[in-house]
Amino acid sequence: MPSATFIRICAVCTILAATLRAISSFIPDTTPRIYVLYFAIDLLLLLAVTGLFRSNVGAGLLGYLGCALMLPALVLLIARDIEVAPASVYAVGAALFSLGLNLFAIQLLRNRKFPAAIPLAWILSTIVGSIGFFVPRFHFLFAISGLIFGLAFAAAGVAIWSLRSNT
Repeated sequence: MPSATFIRICAVCTILAATLRAISSFIPDTTPRIYVLYFAIDLLLLLAVTGLFRSNVGAGLLGYLGCALMLPALVLLIARDIEVAPASVYAVGAALFSLGLNLFAIQLLRNRKFPAAIPLAWILSTIVGSIGFFVPRFHFLFAISGLIFGLAFAAAGVAIWSLRSNT
């Protein structure tokens, strides 16, 4: 499969993952079969991150390191989703993914291959999400974080598609 086609497929996966992640922010964790939705999101995010890497928008040490953290983090989250790993691995997987995403975002801010709003939104979503995850009375921020994350990833999918259209 040509690289441009693969990256376009990943761009669509990025937008789908973003949409599902934004929606899942408002679905309680106790919803029956919620892990089916989480599995779909994490699998699509795996393709999204692969597309971000292959498109070279994050080219540079921090971008490569960010992807190197995000990919195994997503594999860990997928293992949790399909019950191969315990639910307790979520915090580790989410933390690794967030760290990788922040490193990738910093690289994007440095090389200016994406609109600055996208990486800034990713950084904001990890800060807001961490507060919502660790401070029980601010748990509503976790939902807001998911919405910010989803919107930023959707914008990234559109940006990847646009980059490929211009080459």
